[in-house]
Amino acid sequence: REVDVWQALRHPNIVEFYGYNCLSEPLFLVSALKQGGDACTFLLDNPEASCLKLLYEASLGLQHLHRHSIVHGDLKALNILVDKLSTTCLSDFGLSRVRMFSSSSAVTSNHHGPQGTFWWMAPECMTGSTVDFRSDIYSFGMTIYEIFAGHPPFPHLPDPVVYVQITERNLRPDRPS
Repeated sequence: REVDVWQALRHPNIVEFYGYNCLSEPLFLVSALKQGGDACTFLLDNPEASCLKLLYEASLGLQHLHRHSIVHGDLKALNILVDKLSTTCLSDFGLSRVRMFSSSSAVTSNHHGPQGTFWWMAPECMTGSTVDFRSDIYSFGMTIYEIFAGHPPFPHLPDPVVYVQITERNLRPDRPS
């Protein structure tokens, strides 16, 4: 599924897909090498770099996905990569879902339970409820928090605790100082 989604995408802020090997286990995908690493590593290695530029370019990639009715499903700084020219690209479409349009918005149900990384995940993704583009926007907000705070949201809590705190107690991260 990831191959089908990724092959169809062509955008300067989406990591380029080159191919895959399904002749051996496990299946592996081949993409462009992004020598700057993930967003947090890049910003640590390049303190003069603009967080806003990085996030803006990531938002353009996300907008492209959404225009093609695709919800990424696992947005976080580790899935935002930077190339040697400091161009930002979204990667890792393993959890992406192609949306089916209903009346005014693209929606789907997640019948497989939580998938993704709890610290960045929208509450509806954790509970298996209907997800849509807003779920990516929530995750992008948590990614913005991570980039400006210098750590992921809720770094002191293990996954099961994050799940309970967000879904049952409406927990939100503290404001970064």
